[in-house]
Amino acid sequence: MLRRNIPLVAIWGILIAIVTGNAFTRYGVHYLFLAPEYLEKVWSFSFFLLGVFSGLFVMAFHISTYIFHSLRFPFLATLHRPFYRFAINNSLLPIVFYSTYVINIAHFLYSDGYSVYQIFSDIFMLLLGAILIIALIFSYFFSTLKSIAPPVVPQKKRKTLASLIGKFDEKYLSDLNHESVYAYLKSPVKIRLARSARHYANDLLLQTIHRHHFSAVLFLIGLIILILFLGYFSSTQSVLVLPAAASAFLLLSLGLLLYSLLYTWFKSWSLVFLIVAFTIINQLHFLKAFHPAFGMDYTKDPVEYSENQILSLNSEELINSDIAQMEAILTKWKQRTGEARPTLILLNASGGGLRSAVFTYELCKQLDSLSNGSFSRHCFLVSGASGGMLGATYYQKVFGNRWEEDSERNQRLETGRANIAKDLLNPTMVQFALSDVFIRWKRVEVGGRKYRMDRGYSFDQKLLANTDGILKGNLFERSEGEKNAELPVTLLSPTLVNDGRRLMMCASPISFLGSSLKYPQKLEEIDGVEFGRLFENHGASDLPLVTALRMSATFPYITPLVQLPSHPELDIIDAGVRDNDGFEFSIRFLDKLSPWIEENCSSVLVLRFRGDRPEGVVVEPNDAGVFGQWLRPVNGVVKSFSNLQTFNKAELKNRVNQCFSIEPVFKEYYLLTNADEVSLSWHLTEEEKSHIINEVRKIGRSSSELELFKH
Repeated sequence: MLRRNIPLVAIWGILIAIVTGNAFTRYGVHYLFLAPEYLEKVWSFSFFLLGVFSGLFVMAFHISTYIFHSLRFPFLATLHRPFYRFAINNSLLPIVFYSTYVINIAHFLYSDGYSVYQIFSDIFMLLLGAILIIALIFSYFFSTLKSIAPPVVPQKKRKTLASLIGKFDEKYLSDLNHESVYAYLKSPVKIRLARSARHYANDLLLQTIHRHHFSAVLFLIGLIILILFLGYFSSTQSVLVLPAAASAFLLLSLGLLLYSLLYTWFKSWSLVFLIVAFTIINQLHFLKAFHPAFGMDYTKDPVEYSENQILSLNSEELINSDIAQMEAILTKWKQRTGEARPTLILLNASGGGLRSAVFTYELCKQLDSLSNGSFSRHCFLVSGASGGMLGATYYQKVFGNRWEEDSERNQRLETGRANIAKDLLNPTMVQFALSDVFIRWKRVEVGGRKYRMDRGYSFDQKLLANTDGILKGNLFERSEGEKNAELPVTLLSPTLVNDGRRLMMCASPISFLGSSLKYPQKLEEIDGVEFGRLFENHGASDLPLVTALRMSATFPYITPLVQLPSHPELDIIDAGVRDNDGFEFSIRFLDKLSPWIEENCSSVLVLRFRGDRPEGVVVEPNDAGVFGQWLRPVNGVVKSFSNLQTFNKAELKNRVNQCFSIEPVFKEYYLLTNADEVSLSWHLTEEEKSHIINEVRKIGRSSSELELFKH
């Protein structure tokens, strides 16, 4: 039976690989299964919920394999409660999974400092949830299914739902290769000999199987209703936000049952049907998932994204005007420092999910503590990607006006550190599993405009809730603060999937950063366009700050690719695709503003906060197998992607050192060593949070930091 069930067996294999930490470890997926979080904490009830939904998956597995293979075992129709007997004999894989799962949970919780009592309590609740839901499903959906007998449910009542099920006829039954079974498990501890069913007519055998399939459809409908209910209300009721792993089990359950239902119609042609259906659906553009930038106006004619438009946003007149305005902001900043020739600090914050957000926030806090606030007062430009920009932007908000004394600041910063480390993954994955891959039927209102809710909106709202609403407001509400040098100029730069350019999202005018040249004349010389000017008439000023931060942190599949109101429609992906820490923007800034900087600044300090390991060029060995050689042209480019950025940054460093009279000081801070590992995810365990904080404290004890930041 396993030989004919390779896809189902593969799912169990993937789940076992995940919980043992052998798959998707870098992204912290195993932590979602080993330490499920519910209502922002890991506790016994979160394990109970995980047990319930893993039990649903077990039942979906049993139902699917029963639909696929029950007709191969005619003796089942002679048994009392045949589906129950089938499930007992089909439980090897679930037992192996739960055994492996429990061992790995115990090991993880013990290493994370949990008491033996708490570990046993959590595992007990997991197994209790699974046992209860499995028992409930057996008793409610399949308790009336006996051996060969007339249908229990009246035919008239079943007629509508029965039409959803494909029929197995006698020809199909006769064409099957029946398995020879001599004995079976009647219960987990009792073995019985299998009885022959040859004396039963085929139509009676088929009738019994069809009654089971009808109950499977009832179970599927119940599952769909549950998904619709959770998908609609989970955004407003926090108690309905399941642990992320529970959502995964729910999605897998639905997928198995839908494929099983498809099998009843198309039999061995099911895979062919799926391929054909996928090909047809792929051509139906009206079914394409649309994920808006909340706050923007999609009712107007879309912006024409063309060569003329791009060139007009990078004209010589506009660039000169923006440089003049930036020099005015720099002058204001210089005056506020009270120094004749202050040190100019440019901050590059790298991507890396929540680990980079916490690392950047805590490192900013540490450097301000060392310098008595001098770090924030001298920091003029912040650029980067993903979590690093989230941490840097949130730190600015919590720190407040960098020029004013604030007696409550330290307490606020301590609270902020706990807030920025809170989970962002659970509500995002719940929305993904319960709505985005199913039906997005709930609408939300942002800035007076209505949109279909997606997992991006769930991410935004959770980020707002985690940060106590401090990030509330729109992107361009920062403009006055930046203009008056109360806030550093902060540049978000997600990448346009369509042409690889960067969408420069900033409250201050920065058209001059769209090219390495002073006055670009050709389209290919421009690699950045200003968001505010391109979508000025389409609600750019109404874009929430949290949405802008998410757009810059669009990790594929976790958060959706945002589509903008343009023609052609522009898709947005993570800023790290082009430059994972914003280093290139810092170099361009120094280049374009060099006359003012050389005249007014004593030194330039470029700080790079890297939420990963020290950069280095890794030479990948050519040890691929025969088939791996076919993939090497693609894999080689992907694996060397980090190297390409490293080479580019080295070249930029050399260029600025050669043409700049003030030689900048480049300082890098790295979170990870070669032996460390913190998951690249929007969820961190308590152990990972502590590790990040301890690493930053080590930096604070370094004498070199005291030299740099004590003024």
